[in-house]
Amino acid sequence: MIPSLSMSMGTISLPFLRSLKLLTNHHDDSWEIGGDVIDGGLTFVTAAWASTARGIDAFFASVDKLDVITLREHLYEEEDFPCKQKMSSSKKVYTREEWQKKLNEVKIRKADMNKLVMNFFVTEGYVEAAEKFHKETGTEPDMDLGTITDRMEVRKAIQCGNVQDAIERVNDLNPEILDTNPQLFFHLQQQRLIELIRSGKVEEALEFAQEELAPRGEENHAFLQELERTVALLAFEDTSSCPVGELLDVSQRQKTASELNAAILTSQSHEKDPKLPGLLKMLIWVQNQLDEKVSYPRINDFATAALEDSVS
Repeated sequence: MIPSLSMSMGTISLPFLRSLKLLTNHHDDSWEIGGDVIDGGLTFVTAAWASTARGIDAFFASVDKLDVITLREHLYEEEDFPCKQKMSSSKKVYTREEWQKKLNEVKIRKADMNKLVMNFFVTEGYVEAAEKFHKETGTEPDMDLGTITDRMEVRKAIQCGNVQDAIERVNDLNPEILDTNPQLFFHLQQQRLIELIRSGKVEEALEFAQEELAPRGEENHAFLQELERTVALLAFEDTSSCPVGELLDVSQRQKTASELNAAILTSQSHEKDPKLPGLLKMLIWVQNQLDEKVSYPRINDFATAALEDSVS
């Protein structure tokens, strides 16, 4: 049984979104973004965004058109946002009470919060959660939940180490996904090799690497480097001391599963990444920029969205 999703998600999302909206509307200074000087608001110039918005109001107005950067892979990569703020000689100081009052004045529509949560559920494939959230809030999913079930069967196969089963399921869904994405297909074959090594099937692993992966490595230097890293696992009896031992970690399966999940979503004309992690990344970036000008209670613990007094 899943607890009330609308209540649990809202508890965290509301202060988070209020802070983001307040932060993005707080600036009245000049910013240099991608070579252009913008007075007031924020304009995010990056290929990962499909629209431009001034302030978070515009963001919510176009929430269904935005393509945000996933948090899982590039959470703290500042170069994704080529922006630098003109330095100021002094900082304005906000007390906790003053900042909380400003947060309380920010109005976030419940429908917008629900859309973001539903978007996360359907993109990441949480079918049961999406169904329950729909019943609780009336928020419609932006894709057929039946297609999510098929996609999650593929993902589950990868996470269980059944790569060949996942490949067959993907081909049943759409054979063009792997035919048109050689990098994804190589990573799936690489994962098959990893699973053979994990099972201790050394001879089978070497044969598979020579027949299936080596020819692709000859055509692509990046593939060859990844193949060499993977085969290096065979040189260590104790993989815990292996410099590439992380390939045997569960996180490697998750990485491959996420790449395949994104490709399936793209083939179905859906966004490959949920919007909510991108909003979190935006909050981190905006707070870092605002720190240059203002002293205020920050959100450091993103699991609770609790405000913490800044350290001077």
